Amino acid sequence: MLQDILDTYHEKFYLNNSQKISSEDFSKLFNKNSIDTSIINNNVKQSSYEYFALVSLGFLVIIFIMNNILSNYISESKGLSKRLYSMPITRVQFLIYDFVGLWIYSFIFLLLYVLFFRILGITFKGNFAILLLLCALSSYFMTSISTFVTSFFSKKYGTAIVYALLFLQTIFGGIFSMISDTFTKLTSLSPTYLIGELFSNYETFKTIDSIGDLIFTCLIISTILIALAIVKEKYKWREV
Repeated sequence: MLQDILDTYHEKFYLNNSQKISSEDFSKLFNKNSIDTSIINNNVKQSSYEYFALVSLGFLVIIFIMNNILSNYISESKGLSKRLYSMPITRVQFLIYDFVGLWIYSFIFLLLYVLFFRILGITFKGNFAILLLLCALSSYFMTSISTFVTSFFSKKYGTAIVYALLFLQTIFGGIFSMISDTFTKLTSLSPTYLIGELFSNYETFKTIDSIGDLIFTCLIISTILIALAIVKEKYKWREV
């Protein structure tokens, strides 16, 4: 009963008001959006210390990749790989064990780097569980690159790739990006772009949703690289 009375009242009130406005105003009334939409630009600025920490992270990543690649070549040059292959273990198993060892090594040192700046209160202040995830994923990405290079390329070409990566990191990894917007756009050519963006975007927005696409991209690329390395080792495309 009460609902019927209220409905009747609102209907008569609406009809009474609609007769007082012109047809043009009446049309605008129904065409007007009930919810205004606006774009909010992010104005979060990084301090010089935060910028230094994130840029230095790129060089740390490339150093780890170089170290992993060159250490594998040193083992090959000393004949350690051939000795291990003579043991009752397949090449694929050896590759996986080596991959896990390098991943743990990279994860520990990358985590120490993050903790250093976090404890100082400079950066990496977000959820610690997510930071652990980013460190684990970044280590997976770095180790996959290292394993792929050492599996597919001999020491001569692998070493050339290592120094090419270092050169690209120096050019596009942050030093010259401060000079002009052109170099900033070329930053995406850096081999450490994905890892840098992972930490930078999370540090800015503090949400896992803001880096979902980057996480997926890193996982796909890393998995493809390690899968190719496993297939290569299984069929022995390059002898030690």
